[in-house]
Amino acid sequence: MNKNKKSEPLSNKKVGVTPAVLTLSALMVSSQLSAQGYYVDEQSAKRLGDAFSGGAAEAEDASTAFYNPAGLSRIKQSELVVNVSVLTTSTDVSATGTSLDQMTSLSSYTTVPLEGDGSPSVDNAFGLPSIYLAFPQYDQLAFGVSINAPYASGTEFNRDFVGRYFGLESEITGINVGFMASLKLTDQLSLGGGINMQRVSANLEQGINVAGYCSGAESLGLTGGNSCADIGVGAPGSYSSDGYFKVKGHDTDYGFTAGVLYEFSEDTRVGMNFRSKIEHTLQGSGNFTIPANAEAVLSALDPNLTTHATAATVELVTPETLSLSGFHQINERWYVQADANWTNWSRFKSIDIVLEDTGDVLSTPQSWNDSWRVALGGGFQLNPQWTLRAGLAFEKTPIPDQTTSIDFAFDDYKALSVGFSYEPSETLVVDAGLQHTLSFDRNVSQGDASIFGDAATTQAKVETQYTSLAVGLRWKFGE
Repeated sequence: MNKNKKSEPLSNKKVGVTPAVLTLSALMVSSQLSAQGYYVDEQSAKRLGDAFSGGAAEAEDASTAFYNPAGLSRIKQSELVVNVSVLTTSTDVSATGTSLDQMTSLSSYTTVPLEGDGSPSVDNAFGLPSIYLAFPQYDQLAFGVSINAPYASGTEFNRDFVGRYFGLESEITGINVGFMASLKLTDQLSLGGGINMQRVSANLEQGINVAGYCSGAESLGLTGGNSCADIGVGAPGSYSSDGYFKVKGHDTDYGFTAGVLYEFSEDTRVGMNFRSKIEHTLQGSGNFTIPANAEAVLSALDPNLTTHATAATVELVTPETLSLSGFHQINERWYVQADANWTNWSRFKSIDIVLEDTGDVLSTPQSWNDSWRVALGGGFQLNPQWTLRAGLAFEKTPIPDQTTSIDFAFDDYKALSVGFSYEPSETLVVDAGLQHTLSFDRNVSQGDASIFGDAATTQAKVETQYTSLAVGLRWKFGE
């Protein structure tokens, strides 16, 4: 099945239903956690404090193994960095919806309002750890390891939510392990690179509008002479007879990182870092739950709509990124830095789910645009123990209006950051950062209320804001 294909006349085939639960965009890109697609920036307490404004050029701690491995050449002593970031989100939804009522012909129908909660508020908190190691060897060679979670989000609505047929619960987690090395070719030029091993896991649950499909089928004479009420299905618009679809999957695959760092002087340098795409085929299962009294009716509309489990696969690409950064130490106390980061979100054209028992391919268009994130930051050394920093960042949303969804209603990203480092000894540094994203809202319109589509629609305004707090320890060891 394809959500966009045209339905043939009933005389030629069974009705091709593509319920909203099968439009699985939320599987891969759930929640209002990051305005930068499904990438989460919060991978370093130090970097969070300056809005990630110079990650490919500053290269002053082991986290450069992730942000630009060429910067490992600047690390002169073995170092361990451990961070914990906490992201809090607040999402307010104002939604209405309609359910299919009667099909008056194959091409026209009537609707009724959806019952349920149209104004949910969802508050979530997520903890993200990260670990970085740097091992300088000789004068020219250094190695590094990064372990972090650059893809992570989740959301959950109650089952009476008006938008239940377009998203109830969703979660994505991506763990990245990188093995990096750098080589200092000259006093000015260093190259770096390595391998990334990435594991992505995801799950999703959405509702199925059983009452709407049954009423539409009844009006077309497809219920065997029984009314929906006779077989115990609720009235159109209600949620008492809802079915559910839940899918989960996971995959591990590999990519690479390459970077370059050029130092004009000890005080001024530029860096570039490229992270390759990683193509995932998530292997998992899909579970349909349909009220027993409605299975005969819904299975006549679509063989998938019975209570059963099937193997399922989903294709997902974590896209390539390119970062360009500059760093300049103005004097002993002040420094400034800047960053421009490109993400190839145009790779995200659609989500295609294969149900292996039937071979059906369920396709949800996305058609995202490439995006540039720009950031400016700096720091001030208050005294030998304390350094203060701040930054700001902006990115235009990659999500076009026509594919915006309740689960992914980001608008342009605007963030402000502050942070500090405290150095109680020559071998230990404490970092902290706080970032607040200015609230944004997005209007969403989803669904096709006909029996050939979702049997439901929703229109919503989604307002979101999130705040990130991170603390970290840097420990220098060895010689």
